[in-house]
Amino acid sequence: MAESVRDSRQSEKKSGYVFEDALNETSEKRIVQTDETPENRIGQMNESSDEKKQIINELESQRPDSAIRHYFGVSDQDIRTYSPLTLAYIGDGIFDLVIRTLVVGKANTSPNKLHERTSRIVCAHAQAEMMKILLPVLTDEEQVIFRRGRNAKSYTMAKNASVADYRTATGFEALMGYLYMKDETKRMLELIEAGLKGIEAGLI
Repeated sequence: MAESVRDSRQSEKKSGYVFEDALNETSEKRIVQTDETPENRIGQMNESSDEKKQIINELESQRPDSAIRHYFGVSDQDIRTYSPLTLAYIGDGIFDLVIRTLVVGKANTSPNKLHERTSRIVCAHAQAEMMKILLPVLTDEEQVIFRRGRNAKSYTMAKNASVADYRTATGFEALMGYLYMKDETKRMLELIEAGLKGIEAGLI
């Protein structure tokens, strides 16, 4: 029996993952990756750490939008010609992906619970609260994109959201989409990080 347990542990280590008890009321299991990957180390470092800055620069060099478009043979477009609602459309998906990545990284739990945790942040009110924190640190260019998204006429309305929150959230999503399509991954993640910290989302 002891040999079986040791073999099981060795198998887990070889796969790069070990299971730990999550310290929460449901006593769920979460997966912690043991590999020293940049994504895993970056959150554990001090913000002023030279190593963190180096890893951020490495991540920034990975241009996901360009890589996807070039892989499928989609030609480059002038991002300035895109409507703010088009930018918000892709920005909504990108922000959702970032938050899902953080939520899943925190705990390996049921899809329903993952969705519930994600929905608390990927919603108009939370995005509007994040924008209150981000507005003072936006560049002039970023403020223009945000205002274009906020002021765009939309024929849809989010459920359980005020008009003001919905418009502000649309501006936030337009900004995320703009930065993503410009391959400014580092800046996009910096703003998301600052916003999440500001609303005390508990993900970072």
